[in-house]
Amino acid sequence: MSTTVVERLILAVFALGQAACGSGGFAGPTDVGFLADGTPIVSDGYSNARIAALTRGGGVSRSLEAQGRADGEFDLPHSISIGADDRIYVADRDNARVQVFSREFDHLATWAGPGIGRPFAVAVAGERVFVVDGGDQDPERPAARVVVLDQAGVIQGQFSGYGSSSGQLSEPHDLVVDRRGRVYVAELGTGRVQRFVPAP
Repeated sequence: MSTTVVERLILAVFALGQAACGSGGFAGPTDVGFLADGTPIVSDGYSNARIAALTRGGGVSRSLEAQGRADGEFDLPHSISIGADDRIYVADRDNARVQVFSREFDHLATWAGPGIGRPFAVAVAGERVFVVDGGDQDPERPAARVVVLDQAGVIQGQFSGYGSSSGQLSEPHDLVVDRRGRVYVAELGTGRVQRFVPAP
């Protein structure tokens, strides 16, 4: 029997709670996504610098944990999203990049550069990957936008910019894409969620 969305969420909450209580458990999990078979994958960013796959019983079946800047290492993995092909996309925030892994945590690609900025969040929707560039929050040159890439990491476009007016972003922190392709972005700076309809 397939795992429903509700069952997956309950499992994730239970697993996080159970794992956090034990030694070597989660210290600062930042996001959770699901493989096609329902396996939860957690980005555990604030202390452990890792991604981890969970069992139905709430334990960790495998993890990739390494603090650093090399491929396959992390410095605050802040967001995670999983494509239909079970590729795992991780917003490696303090390394200012997105890393891509197989379902077995083999490193496949690293996307970085001024066109991507500092990814706070990532969301896969069909053939497109949406990345929240939260910028470095330099008070002299604040930045905020959403970058759109294809699944090879090639930039297809971007939208929004820094500010508190409608359509602008202030400290964007997370995003999700619904089935109609609408992008919802949560902001810390304004305490709001905005909905965008990017060009197809």
